[in-house]
Amino acid sequence: MMLVREDLPQRRRDDLEPPTTTTATGRVEVLIIELILYWFCTMLLRDIIDEHAPLKQRIIKHHQVPYMNCELRKAMAVRNVLWRKFDKTPTKEDWELYR
Repeated sequence: MMLVREDLPQRRRDDLEPPTTTTATGRVEVLIIELILYWFCTMLLRDIIDEHAPLKQRIIKHHQVPYMNCELRKAMAVRNVLWRKFDKTPTKEDWELYR
């Protein structure tokens, strides 16, 4: 059996619009429904998405500067080694080596 467009039920514009109420309790009910939908769309849905497909952290490298060369990189590595040594054992000798 083939469905033809005429066989499908037609939705009217009245079905798509939210119900309008004039009573105070009706407005409160609509507000509660809107709050529940807002909570579902923001909190619950985001938590589910983050659990199943978490965001990946990436490190963005900046462009190379013209004065960065092999010699400067080695000096920075030595500086970092001396800092880590001072950080583990904070003595005056280690501080002087780092400075």
